[in-house]
Amino acid sequence: MIGIDQLVGGGRSLREDESWQSAWDGFPTAWSGAAGGYQARGPGGPRPGPRRHPSAGPAEPPGTDPAGARLQTIAFTLAKRTLDNHFRDADEDRKPWLFPQLVRIAARWIDECVLPYLKDGAFPQLLLFTEYSHAAAEKIYRGIAAGAPGQSRLMPVLRPYEAIGSTDDVRFETTKTCLETTRSHLNLVVQDSGWESKLADALEHHPAVVAYAKNQGLNFKIPYTFEGRPGNYVPDFLIRLRDAASTGPDDLLTLILEVSGEPRKQKQAKAATAEHLWVEAVNTWGGAGRWAFLEVTDPWDAEHLIRERFREPAPEGVA
Repeated sequence: MIGIDQLVGGGRSLREDESWQSAWDGFPTAWSGAAGGYQARGPGGPRPGPRRHPSAGPAEPPGTDPAGARLQTIAFTLAKRTLDNHFRDADEDRKPWLFPQLVRIAARWIDECVLPYLKDGAFPQLLLFTEYSHAAAEKIYRGIAAGAPGQSRLMPVLRPYEAIGSTDDVRFETTKTCLETTRSHLNLVVQDSGWESKLADALEHHPAVVAYAKNQGLNFKIPYTFEGRPGNYVPDFLIRLRDAASTGPDDLLTLILEVSGEPRKQKQAKAATAEHLWVEAVNTWGGAGRWAFLEVTDPWDAEHLIRERFREPAPEGVA
């Protein structure tokens, strides 16, 4: 939302476009809790539960020499970090019965995903440092969440108030340059960057795009963690798309689209959470239709990327 100190002469008002017969309703705005959560369902092994802010402090007691630690010690440390950060019940209590399984998973992750890729000057004991142990726990957590096909069952934990958003609630002023729209449920797209402007123009002309909205003022956020710290990821666009699986005007894909520039670890964590945790959870829930995520690094190629990944259904009578 634009601050009041920015409301100087020449401002424009963003609101729901009245040319649409109804507002865009039905997108979850955020999950419950400071960083949200994903509740596990289904059989077999540990599954991610609501996330919490991890406790601060070193992964190993003060005075410990990490270089001398055994691999089993590293596996125990990463299992504890994963348990503390990602496997707690609704009352924020640990689930200690999962620890033996997490130790085996952590040991396998070290053997298969760390040791074969060590470079000069690196050694696995570096994972005992707090920053690296948090990052490792997040990777282990995502691997567990992905699981084997047909086994992983993530469910969203919706916040108790305003869990479902609508473009009908968007009202704010801006002095920034805006793009007039015809397919957006909002009357204007604020041009925060040239990349976003180019992408909005592509969405206006893409044949498979039924509607879209820039995620500004929608309060649509995806909780994630990076290096043990919780945060909220705000994607760039929400798009209602007619894809190959669409059976009619009431069966559209909601595409979360992000315009990315230079690759950064934090942006990678946001994208991975959106694609592998958030989308899976909301699709399993089924209360907001079908969802997908796409990251675009070249907005001049966005139309081609959308068409390639989410092909339009063939017209009737065409094979």
